[in-house]
Amino acid sequence: MKVVIDSSIFIDYVRAKEGLLFQLTELNRERKLILYVPTAVVAELWAGLSMSKKENEKSMKLLLQSIKVIPLSKQLAEKSGLLRRKRDVIGFADSIVAATTLYLDAQLATSNKKHFENVKGIRLFEGKKV
Repeated sequence: MKVVIDSSIFIDYVRAKEGLLFQLTELNRERKLILYVPTAVVAELWAGLSMSKKENEKSMKLLLQSIKVIPLSKQLAEKSGLLRRKRDVIGFADSIVAATTLYLDAQLATSNKKHFENVKGIRLFEGKKV
């Protein structure tokens, strides 16, 4: 199974050390799923104030080593722009996350389900919160 991780999952982890990230990384270690993260999510993470703490930056870099980072290709940019133009999602980062998820035929792990509820065909990862 393929799962794309939205920035909200990382933010839950960085801020409160809770949420789905523990479960996702464990399932990834057990090779029960493959984790992906769009480069837009990486940019969102580094834009956050919590990343000004060196220990957060270091742990995030280490964590991202086990996750496949998906660059924004022309094809993904076009799909993202279409989702944004149709108002299926509100922000550009969310449109990139949604486009990547659809392109990979993956599930989306997010704490912001309302951000993606209008995206036709999106499947949400329903894990057990730890």
